Amino acid sequence: MPKCLDLSRLPKAPGLRSINRCNVTPGSPLPLLFPGTAPYNRARIVDPTHPATRWKAHAFPHFSCPAFMLRAVPKGALLRPEFERRLPQIERSAMVPRGERKDGSKKLDMSIVFMISKKKTNKRAVVRNRIAMRIRSAFELIVTRGADAEPKENVEDRHLGKKSMFICLSSHMDKDWTYVMSPSLLSYRMPLPDLIQHLRAGLESIRAQSMKLD
Repeated sequence: MPKCLDLSRLPKAPGLRSINRCNVTPGSPLPLLFPGTAPYNRARIVDPTHPATRWKAHAFPHFSCPAFMLRAVPKGALLRPEFERRLPQIERSAMVPRGERKDGSKKLDMSIVFMISKKKTNKRAVVRNRIAMRIRSAFELIVTRGADAEPKENVEDRHLGKKSMFICLSSHMDKDWTYVMSPSLLSYRMPLPDLIQHLRAGLESIRAQSMKLD
């Protein structure tokens, strides 16, 4: 009989409490990945000297599976917004890395942009929001709790963390890159262990490709 996912048994990653997604994406990756959707104005590039500004769309690291397409773009090649809003002092200070906290824990910065198509998911905004929330939660489990799932053919009772409970993927997530997630409706319907397995494979593949390009 299948067992429920026992998330309470997952070990906590040393020093990591959560993922920080606020104020870590300095611009948009869309003009690079989808040429023609918006002009790539070089005057607004984060780092005009970055070599990725000359790459073709297919040259950027990518990973595809039935549940989603994951791409990555260096932050230096992102396009700043045409009109940047003025941040209040308290919000500007939040953009400065704080390092270790008093309790020794850290937040891992992860720059991620969701591109959720109505055609590939659902026309209802609530469903698309739940898809994004589910993927964010899965990333949290992978990075901060070392969650993994074994393939269906290997075990009868699958559960999170059985194969590599103490493996944390924080080293596979580069803070200098922005991830672009394009999910399908399958990412909403598939069991959480399967989604986690695909996300881990995607992060590892993106990291391997980005290291070859650096």
